[in-house]
Amino acid sequence: MDIIRLITCDNAVEAHLIKGKLNNEGIDCFITNENTSTLIPYMNNMMGAGVQVMIHKEDYDRARELVKDKLQPDNTDIVCPYCGSHRIGLGLGNHKCMKLFIIFMALLNRIAMGNLKPMYYCKDCKQEIR
Repeated sequence: MDIIRLITCDNAVEAHLIKGKLNNEGIDCFITNENTSTLIPYMNNMMGAGVQVMIHKEDYDRARELVKDKLQPDNTDIVCPYCGSHRIGLGLGNHKCMKLFIIFMALLNRIAMGNLKPMYYCKDCKQEIR
């Protein structure tokens, strides 16, 4: 039996809610990185860190269907306030080089940089949407 990651959550509460939902449907799962993510929350969005919900590989399709709202947030209703476009992306935004530089310097100097959360941005006019 192979174990795979279903989803990475920002906090333990969200992960336990997902775990409870999966357990109610008969899908065995467990949570990893709970303590580390709680003790060092500023590292959650770096390199895939965060509280992870792990499941058996054969349950992946059914589990993915149960948590699809968490895996792919519905951003079709988001409209760019600058140009009115519906082509919205989720990522580091406009200043990718600067944010990657901040991450690099924080790792190099072993200092906390705070959470660099992904944000929505317009794919047409390249403006960040807050």
